[in-house]
Amino acid sequence: MRKLLFVGLLVVLLTVGMGGVASAIIMSTGDPFDAGSWAQQFRMSGAPAPGFDKLEWFIVGGSYNFDFEPTGFQSFTGTDGSWTGTVVNPNYSVATGNLDNDLYFNGHFSGNQNSGTMNTIWLTWRGSNLIEYGNFNKNAGSGWTWSNLNISSYNPNNFDRTQVPEPATMLLLGVGLVSVGMLRRRS
Repeated sequence: MRKLLFVGLLVVLLTVGMGGVASAIIMSTGDPFDAGSWAQQFRMSGAPAPGFDKLEWFIVGGSYNFDFEPTGFQSFTGTDGSWTGTVVNPNYSVATGNLDNDLYFNGHFSGNQNSGTMNTIWLTWRGSNLIEYGNFNKNAGSGWTWSNLNISSYNPNNFDRTQVPEPATMLLLGVGLVSVGMLRRRS
């Protein structure tokens, strides 16, 4: 049974050294989907004009088994309300919208935010141009840290963008296979 419990807002501001590009603030522990998960509000700003239109976030390791909740990116507050987010697989979430230069959003994760570390890679795009590439890591007790990576070292083959089938798709496939089996049996 899923719990609909928010544990209130925390007034802890975490400073993220992203060279003026982003900041983070803890919003709540837990979210409306699971006990044992948490949400974090982020702000993405300061990208060179005219801004960005796609954000990709990969969980690539850490000492605790975190992954994205089914909600992934959500609750976007930008200039025109065009942004949407999708969890492609438990370790990859993507958000897209019209060009923006100041965007607030929530990230939803499983696990205990006060246990271990979570290592992530963050990609910021303008069209097909990568404009920011870096490590964005969460360390229990000390918040988030950012370090830039050299954009020229980006290799798209290093990241799993494989989509996990939706449960309805799997159900439809199962029903189809059972139907084919029954038709063969009758023949």
